[in-house]
Amino acid sequence: MERLTRGGLLLVAVGSVANLLLAFVPNLLDDRITTALVVTMSLLLVGLGTAFALRLFRDGIARAELQRLRGISKIGHARKGTDQFTDIFQKADQTIVCCGVGMTKISRSPRVVEQAVARGVQVHFVMPEPRWLRRDRTGRRLTGWYYGHTRFDVLVLESHSALTNLADNLNARFGAGSVTIHTHRMFMPVSLTVADPGTRRAVGIIEHHYFGGAPDARFWLEAKHYESDNGNPAILEIVVAAISQLAGHDFTGGTAAGTTQRAA
Repeated sequence: MERLTRGGLLLVAVGSVANLLLAFVPNLLDDRITTALVVTMSLLLVGLGTAFALRLFRDGIARAELQRLRGISKIGHARKGTDQFTDIFQKADQTIVCCGVGMTKISRSPRVVEQAVARGVQVHFVMPEPRWLRRDRTGRRLTGWYYGHTRFDVLVLESHSALTNLADNLNARFGAGSVTIHTHRMFMPVSLTVADPGTRRAVGIIEHHYFGGAPDARFWLEAKHYESDNGNPAILEIVVAAISQLAGHDFTGGTAAGTTQRAA
């Protein structure tokens, strides 16, 4: 929208110049030069106006398509690459919410988190409570069967330990609350990385995990915020609301009661 505004201002400015030339130039320059200037400015004005109209038309179609798809801009199959969630981290201006089960990739990518925090971004991790997962026989067996790893609870414990150490380090360097770890006691085979939830800039990757732990047993989609005019909220907003309820923290602003561990 900002680009469209700048384009409109440019169009108005060029039109004003053209009108001034039509009014004053004929009295100052030769008729042939005047005609050439007026024709040139007229063609430029028509060209800019056409380009601006096409841009408005194209953006209107894009917005309608985004709303029809409830904010989904890309879909894919197979495991997310590290570069996908890295890109989301780099897009954040205020907040990052990173939710998952094993959290192995992000726990092994501390530089990505550090760079975001250094820019002033608050990072929130949401994951299963490792002690609960180790004690709960059903949860332990379910995650093991689901991800094809007999001791998946050990991976969760290792990731939680690594993220806790990272949070302690970054909170000491950049200020308390820079990184927060939220834990819950539930098995949810979905992961999410979203930048600036609750704002018009919100964008994220949502990944659904299939049963069996096969290498390509994933389905992911990239989703964006959009302004709904038909009462259908964006998928990204629905998922963030669910994660907020799970973690007991409103990631669009404010705090709710729940199981939350803040790394200080």
